Amino acid sequence: VQHLAGYTPPNYKRDYIDSWRKLKTNLVEILPSWEQSREFPQSHEENKDKLERLITIIKTRIDHADRIVKRMEVNQWLTDEEQEFVEADQKLHVEQEHLATELNRP
Repeated sequence: VQHLAGYTPPNYKRDYIDSWRKLKTNLVEILPSWEQSREFPQSHEENKDKLERLITIIKTRIDHADRIVKRMEVNQWLTDEEQEFVEADQKLHVEQEHLATELNRP
């Protein structure tokens, strides 16, 4: 007897989806303050590249979290690219925190 398995949905846990949703919300909330820092060149002129990198990281993480949440909410498996987003997010988080710490130094 041969048994062929059918499609198995991922069935993501609600708290896992919620954690990605919360990440996106938090990033969306902090982005405007970093973007407003561009308006004060005297305070960030020497760190302009770091500021721009930080803003890029935040926007990238927002985009990735948005795509991941949308996929999970409809209970679809993440694509290979989206899985790479999940794996890369921790590195981006560490870099973001490092840059934020440097830019917030008096």
